[in-house]
Amino acid sequence: MLRYISNNPIIRRSVRHSFRLSSLLPLRNIHNTSIDYKTTENVSQLSVDDFLLNESSSTQYEPNVSDKEKIASTETFILQLNSNTKIKAIEIHIEHLIEVKDFKSIWLISKLMKDFNIPPSYKLYILLLKVCKLTNKPESTSLATRLYYEAMKLHESKKQGYKLTQDIHNGLAYFLLGSFQCCQDFTELITLKMLWENYIITNVDKPIYELLYHSAYINTFLNTSQTQAAIYHFEKAFKELTQVDVVENYHQFTKYDVLLTLPTIRILDIMASNKDFQKLQEWLLIVNDEQHYKLTDESDDCKIILNDYNWLKYLNVGLLNNNYDLVKTVYDNFIMSGYDEGISTEDVLFRKDPTISSAYGNVILNSVNDKTIFQILHTFAINGDVNLTLALIESHYIHKTMKGEKALTKDLCLKIIESYCYHPDLQNNWSEDEIGLSKKPNDESVKRVLDVLNGFVMKFDSDKDNSISYRDITDAMSFKFLNYKVYDKNIRKAKHKELEISEKIRNPEDIDKIPGLPRKISNRNIESSFQGNVLANLETLSGFILDHLEYLREKSYSDSTIILFINCILNHTNLYQNFSGTVKALSTICKMFPNSVSDYLNDDLMNIILNSLANSNSAKISSLILFKYLHNKKRVTHNHYRCFISAILRGDFHDCLQFFLYNYLLDYGGVIDSRIQQMLQDLPSDITHSSASTSSLLTFITDKAKIKLSDKSLNYQVISPEEVDQFWKLNKIRHEEPFVGDKNIPHFKRVYNHYFDVRDANYLTYIFQLPAYDKISLQ
Repeated sequence: MLRYISNNPIIRRSVRHSFRLSSLLPLRNIHNTSIDYKTTENVSQLSVDDFLLNESSSTQYEPNVSDKEKIASTETFILQLNSNTKIKAIEIHIEHLIEVKDFKSIWLISKLMKDFNIPPSYKLYILLLKVCKLTNKPESTSLATRLYYEAMKLHESKKQGYKLTQDIHNGLAYFLLGSFQCCQDFTELITLKMLWENYIITNVDKPIYELLYHSAYINTFLNTSQTQAAIYHFEKAFKELTQVDVVENYHQFTKYDVLLTLPTIRILDIMASNKDFQKLQEWLLIVNDEQHYKLTDESDDCKIILNDYNWLKYLNVGLLNNNYDLVKTVYDNFIMSGYDEGISTEDVLFRKDPTISSAYGNVILNSVNDKTIFQILHTFAINGDVNLTLALIESHYIHKTMKGEKALTKDLCLKIIESYCYHPDLQNNWSEDEIGLSKKPNDESVKRVLDVLNGFVMKFDSDKDNSISYRDITDAMSFKFLNYKVYDKNIRKAKHKELEISEKIRNPEDIDKIPGLPRKISNRNIESSFQGNVLANLETLSGFILDHLEYLREKSYSDSTIILFINCILNHTNLYQNFSGTVKALSTICKMFPNSVSDYLNDDLMNIILNSLANSNSAKISSLILFKYLHNKKRVTHNHYRCFISAILRGDFHDCLQFFLYNYLLDYGGVIDSRIQQMLQDLPSDITHSSASTSSLLTFITDKAKIKLSDKSLNYQVISPEEVDQFWKLNKIRHEEPFVGDKNIPHFKRVYNHYFDVRDANYLTYIFQLPAYDKISLQ
């Protein structure tokens, strides 16, 4: 181990030098003392008092009235002692001051010892080193190294007439090494290295001091923000110190001893703060295994390294960062420790104490609240661990019915659905070569999700307050749709070609027998792309919808499940595709269910359609068609108007904007939604001023309209219908359905695509069974 420490680049500069010769000047420079080490013939010239006086002078200490009284009292105490018992009495008094943690008085006594020329004893050195360790201050390390060095020099000067006991050697080394737990001076490691090689290693008789030596290094690294060096030293020391011999006996230390002595928790905390979750998880398992092994050995008095607080701290780190492996490690080894077969009904009914006794120890299952358990469940679910999600719900929630509590709530059911959506095996266990030979050459995993979904929909269908909405599952379902796999025979052909070319390259001697040269094979069919959204291909999207709607119909699943699937797939196209994808999805649904509009079109679905329309650059005609449909059916909401106005603000928008604002002001009496007001204000002024009618209309709205603050203001009128009609008449603004052309306004960035709008509008007239919009003009 000594060779390992010597190889550390931090120490390398000072290795192999004589402590008595070359280290004297560095010691003097490091500690800023003016003592001449060459004249240490008289030990009293190099006493602890000198160091303590230098320490006090460096802080420019000036005693106050209370301190002066304490000095006088201490001086009286020393003068009353006779020479034979003085040192012994001082040692006893300092031991008492250490117990009450009156460290200030100890340094006052040390100062007076110099004034009265009282030589220190070895026990006094140990006590002062102990004070350095207990004060736990960075400056204590420097003082401790000097105290230890002085004690060793005192021993060398007296060793012919006095032999230092082993206990004294051990005590001096123990408290010196312990004082490094708060060391913040990197150069102190050089001094420690010299003291170790020249004194400590030859004087101590227990291997534990080697562990303390490494601990001093690691603590100093951590205190000086050299975290990577600390982790490296920790791992290296652990590996070296726990090596086994040929018969698999530890050379000096067990793994538990090393982990207990080294600053293991500080290292784990650094790994957590650095978000090195893989390494943190590995070391948590190592520490837990060694601690568990020690706990099961009843003959040993085991100290806990990894306590409940630490476990919960690392659990919180895993939950905040959604790290599945870390959360699972804490859950398996801490929360569920002692429950290898899960929690039984008896555990729930007859558990009285807040802790449960097991072979591992006290399991604090009851102290982990439901909120934390639910966060763990959330982490398992969104990482696709179906089995662990179900096991956790069964262990922590299902048994609640035994106590008269509600067990399987809506939130728990949603987590189960999410776990199936994110389940990696359902995404990855799909091979084109194998699936191409089957009768159903497509990914079947979405159907498994629909099976689970239908079961929970039926459970909550009668409870309107807890019914499942598409908003509850849309993110998870979109993830599932994004990872949907589609088989394509062209992919198989391309792969076969690639294999042929690879074979030619591996066997170049046969290349002359094959006419032509290898060429790059490229397959751009998006249907089998392993990146991106495969449903962006409209043919794939249509086939996907038909396949799964047919499955829902064959299984006779409830209408609520069908509506959820339709809303989720349409919201997916809204979020990840464009309005053409939404229209294509609607037309496909109409093929399977001709009465889909009357059967499945609810408020959620209409909002999805209109949100998709609002973001489109080719939906002016579609906006007018859907507006007419909604206006004839029921009142158009503020959000509907926002979507329509957003959609028509493309190209030459003036006539369409005037039409929608006219109806909006009539419907809501001049109460304007703040988002619509913001859209109008964001229009470029040069574009709005290019039309006198639009410019005057926007001024009229700014002067007369009122921003909608809440739903309570819906029935409050600030502009009467007569005022609206009068303004339109005075400014000669048309309020009939406008003609829609393909014209774009120069320098207006919102370009209108007329071709796709006409195409999608024709689909919409078929879907909603409406007459075609005939007011279309082309330039």
